[in-house]
Amino acid sequence: DDLLIFDAFSTGQWDHDGFYENLADADRSRKELITRGVAAFRTKFPDGPRQVDGLVQLMKDAKDCGIELGSNPYSFIEELCSEDFVRAFLPYAMNDPHPLLAYMTIVPFRWLRASDLAQYRKVGIEAATHKNRMLALGAAESIASGPNLNAPLVEDVAILQLLARHPDESVRHLTFTAIRR
Repeated sequence: DDLLIFDAFSTGQWDHDGFYENLADADRSRKELITRGVAAFRTKFPDGPRQVDGLVQLMKDAKDCGIELGSNPYSFIEELCSEDFVRAFLPYAMNDPHPLLAYMTIVPFRWLRASDLAQYRKVGIEAATHKNRMLALGAAESIASGPNLNAPLVEDVAILQLLARHPDESVRHLTFTAIRR
C-alpha cells in the first residue's frame, strides 16, 4: 500500500500518457490510481491530523528520493479533501510548513470555496495577510486559475483586495492577473 500511495501522490498529470494509445485511457488510468491511492492513504491515516502527518512524510520521502513534485500531488490532495482533512491541513499550512505544502493550499481553498464560503473567506484572508508568501500565492492561485474565474464571488473580492496589497511582488502580480481576467 505504501508504494501505491506514493505513486498516486507523486504521479503527474501526463505521466501515464506514454503507456496508453490515447489520452482518455491514460487520464482514466491516472484517476483510478489516485482513487486507489487515496483510499489506501485514508485507511492508513484515518483522520485529518494523521492525514496531514502522512502528507508531510510523503513530502519528505519525495525529497529523500530526489523527486521534484511540482504540482503532481494536487489531484491526490483534491481527492483527499474532506471537512476533517481541510480542518487539519489549513492550520498546519498557516504554521509555516514545507513551502510546497504551503502552496498546495490552492486545493483546499478551492474545496472550501465550493463547500463553506464563510470559512473560505476567513482562511483566504488569513493566507492573504500571512508572512509566508507561499500561502498568499496559494490563495491568489486558487482564485486566479480554473473555474473560479467564471463565477467570481464576494468572498473572492475580499481576499483579492488584501492580496493586491501583499508585500511580495509575485503575489501582487498573480493577483492583478486574476483581477484582469
